[in-house]
Amino acid sequence: MVKVKDKPDEASEEHRAGTRQRVLLTGRLVHSPQEFTTDCAIESLSETGARVRLAGSTPIVDPVYLIHMRYGLGFKVRVAWRRDLRLGLSFDQRYDLRKPPADCPFVLTRLWRQISPAR
Repeated sequence: MVKVKDKPDEASEEHRAGTRQRVLLTGRLVHSPQEFTTDCAIESLSETGARVRLAGSTPIVDPVYLIHMRYGLGFKVRVAWRRDLRLGLSFDQRYDLRKPPADCPFVLTRLWRQISPAR
């Protein structure tokens, strides 16, 4: 299981590395060595992280990846905090799923192409 803070530190939210934009986008989390997936809504997004809302109280296990479905981007993430169905994610690595690099987990590209076959 991922060990995270229950609530975000208010000071850290005010001093984050990137400015976060409020959005409402479709995402998918891929987690655990078994590559479980769960749909999520991306509520805010920055260059360094995102806040997402899960559909249910799914336990999230490392490793964790976020797929930004609209733009075909994948991110290796760390869960910075969790509050009920919301997660604060910090980006560790970014992948362009339209032209995935060799180190991109195949499951990210496969899932994105299943949902977005015309791309």
